[in-house]
Amino acid sequence: MRVNVYAEEMTDRVEIVSKVVEGRAFTAVRFYLELPATVGGVQHRGPFIHRPGDDDSSAVTFWGKRDLRPLFRAAGALLDAYYDEHPAEGPHPKPEADVACAECKVLGQHQICDHGLERIRKAEEDRDELKLALAQTEKEAAELQAQLSVLQGELAEVRLNSTRKSLLLRNAIDYMGPERSIDFLLAECTTS
Repeated sequence: MRVNVYAEEMTDRVEIVSKVVEGRAFTAVRFYLELPATVGGVQHRGPFIHRPGDDDSSAVTFWGKRDLRPLFRAAGALLDAYYDEHPAEGPHPKPEADVACAECKVLGQHQICDHGLERIRKAEEDRDELKLALAQTEKEAAELQAQLSVLQGELAEVRLNSTRKSLLLRNAIDYMGPERSIDFLLAECTTS
């Protein structure tokens, strides 16, 4: 099933809905819609109110058995990536009329106020700093990996030399006897 919701129908009316069914809690995010209507050449829109207290507005509700935030974050990340590649199609920079901002109380339909733009710019700067920090960390990790490889090679060589000296000691004891083999090994170990 596909549900199409058009820009003219979207509002900033969003609410959290929850219910318990058979002992399990379910949580949803509900996005209210308002169908625009043209009267006398002027477009109007608003909630569908039958009478006071009876709001029969359409809405799209996303129910989740678990936390819905990862789903919405993923959708936001997809939009960010898309707008990074298509900047001309991104959000309009000037507020026109209906997105509520807690700081400036500007209302603007599908626009971003100056406070919102500043928060976006700050988030983009933070993202760029994190990308640089990640690149630096990856470079340092590669250097540490290279150092680890060198140390592993040196350790393998030390183990090999230790094994050789052990074999040399066993052979010396077998062929020379314990007293003569000690003098031989001392001379061998100080030269190698």
